[in-house]
Amino acid sequence: MGKKKKFLFIYFIAICAHFLAGDELAFKILNDTPTWMYSDIEMNEHTVYRVLKKGTIVIPSKNLPSFFESSINEERALVSVVDYEDSSLMMMHKELIPISTDVLFKNTFITNISNANRDIWVMSYYQDVLQSNKRNSFQKYEYNYIGYLESLAKREDVYFPWYQDLRLKESLVINQASIRIGGMSRWTFWIENIIYDNGRYFVRLYGDSTYQKRINEIDRKGTFLSFIENQNNNFFNLKLIPDGDYLDIYLNNETEKAASLIKVNQNYLAELNNVLKNDTADLSHITWPTRADGSMDYPIPSDVLLQNYNPTHKTIEETSFLSSDSPSAESQLLPVNTDLRWIGKGRDGRIKVLASDGREGWVHGDELELVLTFPDYSAIPAPELPEPAAEVETSTSYPPIDLFDAEPIEMVQPEPKGQAELFGVPVTQKLVLRVLAGGGLFAVVVFLVSKLGKKK
Repeated sequence: MGKKKKFLFIYFIAICAHFLAGDELAFKILNDTPTWMYSDIEMNEHTVYRVLKKGTIVIPSKNLPSFFESSINEERALVSVVDYEDSSLMMMHKELIPISTDVLFKNTFITNISNANRDIWVMSYYQDVLQSNKRNSFQKYEYNYIGYLESLAKREDVYFPWYQDLRLKESLVINQASIRIGGMSRWTFWIENIIYDNGRYFVRLYGDSTYQKRINEIDRKGTFLSFIENQNNNFFNLKLIPDGDYLDIYLNNETEKAASLIKVNQNYLAELNNVLKNDTADLSHITWPTRADGSMDYPIPSDVLLQNYNPTHKTIEETSFLSSDSPSAESQLLPVNTDLRWIGKGRDGRIKVLASDGREGWVHGDELELVLTFPDYSAIPAPELPEPAAEVETSTSYPPIDLFDAEPIEMVQPEPKGQAELFGVPVTQKLVLRVLAGGGLFAVVVFLVSKLGKKK
């Protein structure tokens, strides 16, 4: 094959691959799941439009966020709008998984939106804000977004304070198909792939439609997390590293930390909102999160920790309790099983601790035992999903179903209608247009190259 023909052949293959794949993400259905037409007002067992089978491939809608909160069968749920067979369908977001992933997040890592009492992730710097008990502490970390809110307020005829209509929400919402992350300003990304290695998750993300529309808006400049704002395209990679009650997030590698989050209960978030609205909070019932070694990124003053004392360590033998970080300092002897709270690092293996009676001192770490327990965030293998099978005709006569039942949904349907595929990709009107466009572009290239050849 001549060089010119070889080049044209390779170019043709590249053009076809581009137009077949495009810039669309594809997802598979994890379990048989009901769907509703995008125009439906209510989502319940009586308004189900069709059931998509396990393994069915769908494309997320380009013009809508990756998910939104709604109610399905009177239960809170995250809902996605997907394109399938030229229809826009609403479905439960939790039933989507990336088409190319080999692993999934463990359920302890997934946000269960239907549980109002669930533990949640918030930005770790909220720990500093909460213990300060001052609204102005938010300025230290959210200065740009607060400025954006104040600029909005100035546009109104009647001025209102920036915090008047603001309510803090959980900073991280994790699903198998998406991640929503941020402080006062949160943004959502589709997950293209998940890789798990030695306690770390490597996640490739793609900004959803809302992110893509607003990332370049001038008045929002500086309101994103820095790692989001500094991206040159919609795709980027994050590394997620759980560490006790903390979750560290790195951009591309472990030297460029993008953010840290902490796992807290609903009381914690409620008191954060009290600081925001009322400039004060009740810290007596707050449990302060720690890393796996008992440390905190933002150390809490001892008088605050004593309001709700939670030990991180206990002595495993009689231990010298030093008055300063020196082996020659004055010391007292602590008995076995004395509870202690980690409050700082010392030298030569010593740590600074707080006793339940309010005394502060230094002890050697080898003489202590951790008393903390944390959830298991390890990955699970992605299930083997069947190849997309024939789908059922639309019907309005569906029997009542339990939308959250894990068992397959048995439906009596008309004869199945086959779904054409090309290289495993569902053939839709959009795909046909892509291929035709690719063929047209290829023909133009062939024509131009032949003209150039004749001139030579």
